[in-house]
Amino acid sequence: MSFLKDICLICLETRIGQLYTTPWKSLIIKGIEEGHRAMWGYVMGKYRINLRHAGNELNWQVEDMNEEGLRLKRYLVRQLDLEDVRTEGLCFAIKTRPKSGLSGSVIIRKQTGGRADQRKLLDRYDLLHTPDFNANSKEYILYREGLEKENLSVYLVSLCKSFYEGGREPAPLHRSFGGIETSPGHDKSVTVFQCRHCLTLYDEQYGDPDAGQPAGRPFAQIPSEYSCPVCGAGKEDFQPVEKTSIGAA
Repeated sequence: MSFLKDICLICLETRIGQLYTTPWKSLIIKGIEEGHRAMWGYVMGKYRINLRHAGNELNWQVEDMNEEGLRLKRYLVRQLDLEDVRTEGLCFAIKTRPKSGLSGSVIIRKQTGGRADQRKLLDRYDLLHTPDFNANSKEYILYREGLEKENLSVYLVSLCKSFYEGGREPAPLHRSFGGIETSPGHDKSVTVFQCRHCLTLYDEQYGDPDAGQPAGRPFAQIPSEYSCPVCGAGKEDFQPVEKTSIGAA
């Protein structure tokens, strides 16, 4: 009911007079203007509602010519659909080969140790994510290891919830990948800049390469014509926040 109330308030404010429901648990909203997309996106994120039909299918990477990876993807997508899990803004990668070059914000990696005749009977998977769920990062934090296929979706749902609760990193195991120490004492107070309309972050550590802002460039040195890559808001609409307090913000 609270979701429907928020939807109705936006419709009143943006003068949308008709909503359509479907037999497939979908809600169709016609006539959304470009300038109102950030408002709708915020509400969808608040209630973890997927956008567009079959949204869970659009953000997966699987190794080329790999039927095993495709089968696992189809299985996990089905599980996420059954749970009505929102995955907007996340990118998943399934790695079944030791030297796969795939990247993503969440990695499902098949364990390849042990004898070849035992691996098929004892397939296990590690679940990893990048710092702040940045899909362009090559540094991974181990979240769970040695999971059976049937248990993967449970922890994927948990990671998705962590992402939508403000980007706070879930409690990882004490393990280091790519030079990042993941012990509980790793948190440091870091200032990032957040769009006040859609909550998109500009992190000086990563920059915004698509907009010509390389990693390491301070926010103060960004040109004044810089705009939010998600909603198009101007640079003046970004405000400094502490990375460890984003969830509260």
